[in-house]
Amino acid sequence: MAAKLTNEQCWEVSPSLFGYAATIFYRNHALKRLVRQRFRDRYPYLEMNSMFREKVGSHDGYQIFKEMFRCLVNFNATVRITTVPKDNDKDRVIGCVPFLDMVCQLSFAMDMRKWMRRHGVWLERNGDLHKTLLHQKDISTLDLSTASDLVQKLLIEALWPDHMWKFLKILRPTVFEYELDGEKGYHTPAMYAPMGTGMTFDVMSFTLLALLRNDRSATVFGDDIITKKPEEALKILRDSGLKVNEEKSFISGKFRESCGGYWHDDIGLLTSYDFLYPKDACDEFTIINKMSMIIQADQISSELKELFIHARNKLLSTYPALSFGEATLELDSSCIRGFSRDQFYFEPMKQPQKGCRNGNKEKRDTSFKDWLSSKRQEYQREVTVTLKLVKEATTSGVKICPHVLVVSHLLRGVVDITQKDNTQIYGRVVETFSNRHRGNSG
Repeated sequence: MAAKLTNEQCWEVSPSLFGYAATIFYRNHALKRLVRQRFRDRYPYLEMNSMFREKVGSHDGYQIFKEMFRCLVNFNATVRITTVPKDNDKDRVIGCVPFLDMVCQLSFAMDMRKWMRRHGVWLERNGDLHKTLLHQKDISTLDLSTASDLVQKLLIEALWPDHMWKFLKILRPTVFEYELDGEKGYHTPAMYAPMGTGMTFDVMSFTLLALLRNDRSATVFGDDIITKKPEEALKILRDSGLKVNEEKSFISGKFRESCGGYWHDDIGLLTSYDFLYPKDACDEFTIINKMSMIIQADQISSELKELFIHARNKLLSTYPALSFGEATLELDSSCIRGFSRDQFYFEPMKQPQKGCRNGNKEKRDTSFKDWLSSKRQEYQREVTVTLKLVKEATTSGVKICPHVLVVSHLLRGVVDITQKDNTQIYGRVVETFSNRHRGNSG
């Protein structure tokens, strides 16, 4: 939001929403100051202010501000149509509306939500509400196919009150711009508005809820519906020109799905995620977290669980364990060959301390977890890792690492430190006494 407000190219608005946008900016103190500051930077403020007063013929502050606002915006009456992936097989059509149109639409949608809260409808909570209702065996879950594309303008006009339709009419996009075979084209839609506009979701949710008011227990979140009267709901939805997705609708049986929640009467709430091919480190973090949640839920077969654990450990071996928070400190390190957690300890690097001769600091031994909790600012400082002799003298020694990467791998327990190749990757091995113990000098 802030980035777009500082970008002049984003200050676009459709002619029909110019007055609405000017009113929003005028009534918001921060946005009002932003408009005046941008106007001062671009034009001689006092001269233009006097000219606006002569033009409007009064000292009306809003009219003067409106003329300032007009000098700062670009007018664009079209909405660019594009597609985004919906799933592995289909794309979703969305509209890229001008930025200031989006501000107007979101402002009106927020006002609608406030009004509906007075009547007991909290749209922003219905997503979580649907997941909590899935355990009830007497409900049915319905899902619509391309609902936003099939909600017609005539349906909205017929159902909504006139004083609401007056605003809904000017807030909807009226001209679509698309590109086909390298050529641009324009189209007037029959739908109310595509996904991507600021209030399509809210208008569709409240419209479907109104259609299903015969069932007072029905709830709606977007195109996801929960009802106890599925036959009546199916009939009225089809009569309204909407299409029910039979693959994702569950009228009877032990399985139900709504708003990304999956329920089976014999298992409970199922843990399920989509997996996309990772493109960067953030995507890999997401996949690791999803795998961990599925493994912890323990709702899959043992064979599949072993595959998930193996794949997750492979990904974990490429990152420091500390990147995932303190929870990774509790991971079992039994898979470190020849070593267990109590057979190595960690010493923070000596840091100069005021009042000490030669900047030396008294050396003391501490557990890595205690040190980490008390000195989080030392994440990227050098750490000396000392290993006790356990079985083979060839694996003993002091490893000096430039940061906590080696410590993370040891804590995580997915690196075979008995292999020389692995130890050479993360730091150089320094020769020391093989019987070095806690508190003794090397």
